Amino acid sequence: MKNNRVENAENIIRENGGVATSALLHANGIDNRLIEKLVASGTIDRVQRGVFQLADVGDSNDQFVLACSIVPSGVVALLSALEYHQFTTFMAREINLAIPRSAWAPKLPVYPPMKLTFFSNSAYSLGITTLNHNGGCIRIYDPEKTVCDIFRYRHKLGQDIALEAIKEYMRRKPRSVQKLMEYAKILRIDKKIRPFLEALV
Repeated sequence: MKNNRVENAENIIRENGGVATSALLHANGIDNRLIEKLVASGTIDRVQRGVFQLADVGDSNDQFVLACSIVPSGVVALLSALEYHQFTTFMAREINLAIPRSAWAPKLPVYPPMKLTFFSNSAYSLGITTLNHNGGCIRIYDPEKTVCDIFRYRHKLGQDIALEAIKEYMRRKPRSVQKLMEYAKILRIDKKIRPFLEALV
């Protein structure tokens, strides 16, 4: 049976999105001895120095919820969205968020690791979908917009990742090549992406 101090520590971390720094814990009366006890018992995990996460809050979707709550204008994009839609075997080391070019870049916390990419207002607003997960919300680009964005950034992300994304998208059903090409036209990459799609049809 958990004692009150352990329950209090868990509640503090849970209320902070499942992640807390040692500074936050100390400010709430949780000393290093109790922190180490929680780590040793498997109640929390040390994700990096001075940053702890509840052991039962740890899949990538939970991290996306946390990232979207930290950056209210952020939309899960690029490699992170590609991973969510299972269009790649690549594992992103940080959460990729798109924000409007006109927005101020917020100060990012140590955890979770995030990378912001500024999109033009028209590119930013296109294809956003909102998903519910464990009472939280994930703002993420739909599959068609994700593929288009990966193709737009292929020179930075890698041509092989872009080609893998298109191939995986074309294998999936349902899919909407019409929507994909509508997005591509708006983003002015339709002439670039069309030959790849035609080769896969």
